[in-house]
Amino acid sequence: MAGPVEHFFLVDDIKIFVYILAGLSTAVLLYSLVEFYRRVFRSYSLVGAALESGGIRAAIDRLALYGLLQYKVLKYRFPGVMHALIFYGIIILFIATVIRALDYYIGGWLLQPPFFYIYKLANNIAGVIVIVGVAWQPTGGGEGLHQGCRETRATTLSSRF
Repeated sequence: MAGPVEHFFLVDDIKIFVYILAGLSTAVLLYSLVEFYRRVFRSYSLVGAALESGGIRAAIDRLALYGLLQYKVLKYRFPGVMHALIFYGIIILFIATVIRALDYYIGGWLLQPPFFYIYKLANNIAGVIVIVGVAWQPTGGGEGLHQGCRETRATTLSSRF
């Protein structure tokens, strides 16, 4: 049977920097949420907006359809698939990070074999999915690709220099 999972593998001596970066990331996230609230929700009533747009049920349906299932993005085959690979890979890696943090702070009983092996496999697959989504480039004549893909990439690259 395997021993306990080592959470700070190869970074144990710089653990304090991990906590500092986690604190900074949390501060940026909270600031972003406050700014989002100020910009969006101060200008109109939440109840009025929900009633005008079809109710809370319609808002939840739109969140599921456009936010989680990426319906609008997947209309464009190549950029949509690239975006979906990155999106779903990052979501899986985020969930894995939360599970790893929970395991560390509740005593280390959560990530034990055989669940640890399934967890690790899911992390590796999610990492590969993100890398494929980022590295996948259009080749050939571009048939079936969204026409704005090449122009956007060329504009983005030229605007960096």
